[in-house]
Amino acid sequence: MNSASTKTAATKTAAVIGAGTIGLSWTALLAAHGWHVRITDPRPDLAEAVHHALAQAAPALAAQGWDTTGLAELVTVADSPAEAVAGAALVQENGPENLGWKRELFAELERFAPADAVLASSSSSIPASAIAGGAAEVVDGGTGGIDGGAGGIDGGRILVGHPFNPPHLIPVVEVVPGARTAPATVDRAVAIYRSLDRTPVVLGREVGGFVGNRLQTALLREAIHLVQEGIATPAGIDELMRGSLGPRWAALGPFQAAHLGGGPGGFAHLIAHIWPAMSRLRIGDVDPERMAAVVDAVTTEYGARPYDTATAEAERRQLAVFDTLT
Repeated sequence: MNSASTKTAATKTAAVIGAGTIGLSWTALLAAHGWHVRITDPRPDLAEAVHHALAQAAPALAAQGWDTTGLAELVTVADSPAEAVAGAALVQENGPENLGWKRELFAELERFAPADAVLASSSSSIPASAIAGGAAEVVDGGTGGIDGGAGGIDGGRILVGHPFNPPHLIPVVEVVPGARTAPATVDRAVAIYRSLDRTPVVLGREVGGFVGNRLQTALLREAIHLVQEGIATPAGIDELMRGSLGPRWAALGPFQAAHLGGGPGGFAHLIAHIWPAMSRLRIGDVDPERMAAVVDAVTTEYGARPYDTATAEAERRQLAVFDTLT
């Protein structure tokens, strides 16, 4: 995030396809960073919706250090996707979670967008390979193979740029390339999102729901189960999360928190001494034979820092989270 000093960025052109909550938030973020934005949507109140969204997002953007004066002057309403993408470096699609609709749209975007434009979908479940005409099993959570293109879609410029709502406030963007996404497209997308002060996280391969939605769905599923069984109330679970796991994960994330939870022995100690008991709960599906690779990855990421130093930093970050909530 930027400091409190007001900042602006070099002007580029972006196209936003779809003016729901996500599309309007992308529009505000792009405009605040000095981008010219062409936005298109069939909704009859598009101009009014854009005006309202820019006003609503301005305080949060200003708090991040970006100049929010004259945002509306950088946004143009376009009559069609073909008009919106002219000269665009980034095309951010934010339409319905409908595979057929996305395939038709991205075939049109490939025809009319510049050859080096990133064609990104904000989809929360449909992968780029399916949009580009590949096998659709992965849409429902599988990881089946991808077949050839359909409908004349090349797919080299198409990827998923999945934000978390609202993207002008939440920094992470999941960047998920498809089977035929060109590496240069991924590099351009990462560079663009970083220029917007976002935090792109590139996934190694496609999986239904990507990472963020899979994690939150797993947690919500168990929370619902606990309420159904009369073990806890919704308010009680929310209170527990706000006062324990929420701030801890906000400051550290689950793996770094688990690594520190293992004491000086780190994640390896936790898995060896605590995980056997926890794994008997049968929550999730973890292959014990593949656990060693996870232990190695976590140790490589976090094991180099002295335990006392890492613990002190973790406490500082967690206290900072608590301070903002009280």
